[in-house]
Amino acid sequence: MKHFFRVSAVVAGLLCSALPVFASGPMLSLSKSTVTLLQQSVVADGQQEIAVEVYARNELDQPMSGAMIEVEPAQAGSVRVSPALIADAAGKATFTLKSTIEGSYAIYALVNGSVLIQQPVISFVAPNCPYTPGRLVKLPDDQDVMTQIDSTVYYYGKDCKRHAFSNQRVFDTWYANFDGVQVVSAIELANMPLGKNVTYRPGIKLVKFVTSPATYVVAQGGILRQATEEIAISFYGANWNTKVDDISDAFYSNYLFGQSVTNIGAYSIENEKARTQTIDATF
Repeated sequence: MKHFFRVSAVVAGLLCSALPVFASGPMLSLSKSTVTLLQQSVVADGQQEIAVEVYARNELDQPMSGAMIEVEPAQAGSVRVSPALIADAAGKATFTLKSTIEGSYAIYALVNGSVLIQQPVISFVAPNCPYTPGRLVKLPDDQDVMTQIDSTVYYYGKDCKRHAFSNQRVFDTWYANFDGVQVVSAIELANMPLGKNVTYRPGIKLVKFVTSPATYVVAQGGILRQATEEIAISFYGANWNTKVDDISDAFYSNYLFGQSVTNIGAYSIENEKARTQTIDATF
């Protein structure tokens, strides 16, 4: 027995000495990692973008390939940012930011959840529109019941474009009445380039498409997120089905589609309303 234990101990020692020893790699360096703006200022038209490059580096000044990188503006909801990315072989991830709201905002970059030291400031400036943004406009009534062109209402946005309401149901999620609509000439309307259609204001209605039973909540940017009946009830009550608007399939391309809402914490009516107080915030 003693001989057996002596042999076993020797073998165990050899096995232990043969096992590799794993050491944790160099940690993220908050100071060596960088945040670089490729543009510092663009027009707040919801189209022009500021590109931001984030380089994740460790304490040995080596790239951290595979790191999870995110970029967030200091004022949430004012700036739209591309989603989180995985760093490439150089430890780099490139993000785009755009806004329809004028202002300057500090940018925070996070690598694996840690905030980098560099926090550059970006600026969105007012476009030089020929007409005052925020107007509601339409053509004069042509007194012809067979035409519809004179019934379309447009929102003139900060991007210096007019955006059509696809129908009154969409309009009613933004305005209580038509009192603010201004009648303009065909020449003036033609001088306003046509932009994207106005989508439902988030947090007001549930929507579905005519040929599909799927029901969606609306999020900022015209993003539709499918919701179950249980989720719809939790947001809009037992009579939720009375608050569903049908969208014509012709307007399918007006919308984008996001992740389904599978729990009540994944979507907030009040937050969505707060983030989209104007139509400009949806572009």
